[in-house]
Amino acid sequence: MTISASYNGVNKTANLTVNPVALLSLTLSPTSVVGGASTTLNKVTLNGVAPAGGVVVNLSSGDPRVTTPASVSVAAGATVSPYFTIKTSTVAAQIIVTISASYNGLTKTANLTVNP
Repeated sequence: MTISASYNGVNKTANLTVNPVALLSLTLSPTSVVGGASTTLNKVTLNGVAPAGGVVVNLSSGDPRVTTPASVSVAAGATVSPYFTIKTSTVAAQIIVTISASYNGLTKTANLTVNP
């Protein structure tokens, strides 16, 4: 995008690059739980404020014994989502599950350890 200004017969122009909002991080808290417990302080963070209408970030789990909401929304003008809950089932042995958050072609992951 080119911006131009004129004053007293002098014209100046400059280029402005507008970068779209992108997914910056996925944070899990806690990162380790006993199977059957939930993690409740999980969030996604954007690299800038969400545009009008907000942003919907898709969530997924790499193991069916650990479930995430299908998505979480970041409200317009915000950079961080509300906390969301991840539920776990009991396990016989420790598992490490990859949780994924995706928006606009970019995916961030974090590991959740589930203990017996």
